[in-house]
Amino acid sequence: MKIMDVPLDILTLLAHAEGPVAADWGTPEPVLHANIPVQQLTPDMLPDSLSPWVTDIAHRMQCPIDFVASAALVMLGSVIGTGAAVRPKQKDDWVVIANIWGAGIGRPGRMKSPAISAAMAPLYRLDGLAQAEWKAAMAAHQQIILTNKLKSELLKKRVSKEVNPDLTKPSADFVEYQRLCGLSNDEPVAKRYHTNDCTIESLGEMLQANPRGILVEHDELTGLLAGFERPGREGERQGYLTAWNGTGSHRVDRIGRGNIFIERFCASIFGGIQPDKLEMYLAEAQHNHGNDGFIQRLQVKVYPD
Repeated sequence: MKIMDVPLDILTLLAHAEGPVAADWGTPEPVLHANIPVQQLTPDMLPDSLSPWVTDIAHRMQCPIDFVASAALVMLGSVIGTGAAVRPKQKDDWVVIANIWGAGIGRPGRMKSPAISAAMAPLYRLDGLAQAEWKAAMAAHQQIILTNKLKSELLKKRVSKEVNPDLTKPSADFVEYQRLCGLSNDEPVAKRYHTNDCTIESLGEMLQANPRGILVEHDELTGLLAGFERPGREGERQGYLTAWNGTGSHRVDRIGRGNIFIERFCASIFGGIQPDKLEMYLAEAQHNHGNDGFIQRLQVKVYPD
């Protein structure tokens, strides 16, 4: 098995897993103060199933392992999404899902974008396979719709020619015509794993069909953050804050789009950002209106020296 095939196998397994899985987490260990200072990320800190793949990408890209590892963790968490949950407290209903937000921090030329794209490659492939399946399903659906339409038109002509039809004992043509008229014409739903640019309304529509969640990936996170300040999109920031938790429902009401109800509103976020631009948002989070917890929710932030 090739190293590049390992993550896709993991993703495929996670994407099709159903039902809760019990695990023995052992006895929790105390968090020591000695572990609080930022340490250099090393391959042995990663799971054995990911370490060879991540280090291979970092070596070929000649980039810090931090960018690849952080993107890989967020990507895996987005595939799991609401499909699995952890209850940290034995006698409490507190639920935590695998949804993670993160960012790769670095100046231009630090190979952020190529490293992140390489880490996301298995997800892109999984998304491509899903799109191919959807296209095939759409073609078959359209063929069925056309066939049923022609059948119903033919049956309608036959039924209209019946003389004094007995509705208590309808003819076979009439019964079949009723059956065809009652069939659902709902189109196949495309499975989505990620998006690069969307409004909160379009994200809601995607999450309606993908309750496990979606990864929102931006090459530069400043594009997402700056979009929150655009006229008419001020409420998107609050929408994403709701999506971080991933365990609650969400309603979007718009005149043009109608009412959208998302049973499980879950979205992961990852992207690159330059340190000077991040500094501006950190200052806002500390002193101004930006102190709503958005930046703090980017748990997996890496800034390799």
